[in-house]
Amino acid sequence: IALRVKNESVANGTSNASRYAVHPLGGISRKVQLIALPMVNIAQFHATTTFDRQYKNAVLKTEVTLSNESTTVCNNATLHFELQNRKGVEVFAKNIAWSKAIAPGNTDKKVIEFGVEAPEKWDTEHPDLYTLKLTVLANDNSEEVVRRIGFRQIEVRGNQVFVNNMPIKLRGAC
Repeated sequence: IALRVKNESVANGTSNASRYAVHPLGGISRKVQLIALPMVNIAQFHATTTFDRQYKNAVLKTEVTLSNESTTVCNNATLHFELQNRKGVEVFAKNIAWSKAIAPGNTDKKVIEFGVEAPEKWDTEHPDLYTLKLTVLANDNSEEVVRRIGFRQIEVRGNQVFVNNMPIKLRGAC
């Protein structure tokens, strides 16, 4: 394995302009992992939550991008979603067929929403986290990604910040 490192980013250029740290930070300064992925793999996976007007039920919105790095068309992908509460109790398990073929060397994105009835709300005093697992089955291979998520909704109304419709106070300096 050969590795080449360049540090010519915009962030590097702006840090030099500040005259605070006028030295390049080349090299690898954090842990690195090398992982093997299936030819059809998860290129991006993101989840957000929003509540209804009463802040009782929620919608779990997922954005999934699949990448086909094989030399053949992928037209048989299936997504399997599992959501478990903090006690490990299954909230739902659903299979979603990827209805569109993905050509070799291309990616495709899908937005999928799930209704969740009366989820435990996340806040700083009650950090209830759920486990969201996505398994992709494609071309006789599978890949799994696990995320820990909290059901919360942050809003700014006027000069106040609300978490799950409850005002919060921010304290600090700088």
